[in-house]
Amino acid sequence: MNALSSYDATVSFIKEQGYSRIDLFLDNDGPGRSASLAFGEEFGDLVTDQAPMYHPYKDLNDALIGGN
Repeated sequence: MNALSSYDATVSFIKEQGYSRIDLFLDNDGPGRSASLAFGEEFGDLVTDQAPMYHPYKDLNDALIGGN
């Protein structure tokens, strides 16, 4: 998912593919947390939010650039 505006299309794609695991690497901000909660409500235990792994950076790219 490249933007939160594609959430519905992403959910449809995941359901069509039948994934058994969903790792989220969303931004560490309000919209990212909201999207993570929405995915959790939609897919339950299949979802793992990976954003805490690169906190305090805003996103995974910033963490990688920052040397983590």
